[in-house]
Amino acid sequence: PTAHHASFSQSPPLTSPPWESCHGAAAADSTPPPARTGARPRVLLPLILRAMPMRVLTVGKKRSQGTQLLVEEYKEKLGHYCDVEDTLIKSNPKLTSDVKVQIEAEDASMMQQLKAEDFCA
Repeated sequence: PTAHHASFSQSPPLTSPPWESCHGAAAADSTPPPARTGARPRVLLPLILRAMPMRVLTVGKKRSQGTQLLVEEYKEKLGHYCDVEDTLIKSNPKLTSDVKVQIEAEDASMMQQLKAEDFCA
C-alpha cells in the first residue's frame, strides 16, 4: 500500500460516539439522542403557506420590445410559484402637456388599481 493508504489504516479509532462531536460537552453521558418514536411526521412549511399573488403595474402608452420580453419572462418564471398579473396603465390619459398634471393623472390611475390589503414594494 502507498503511504496515503497506510495513513488511513493506521488512523486512531474513534474514542467518542459521533453524536458527541456535534453536541460537545453537553453529551458527556455518551447516550445517543432520543429516537422519534410516536411523534407526528414533520409537515413541510411550503405546503401550508399560500403564495402571495403578484401584480406588475407599469405606466406607458406602449412597451418597448425589450421591456415586454422582460415582463413576459418574469411572469413565466414566477408563474410556477404564484399567480402573476400584468397591468399596463396608460400614460397621459388627459393628453396634457403639463408634466405635473400628467403625473397626477397617472398617480390617480395607479391608485385605483391598488386595494387596501395590497402589499406594495
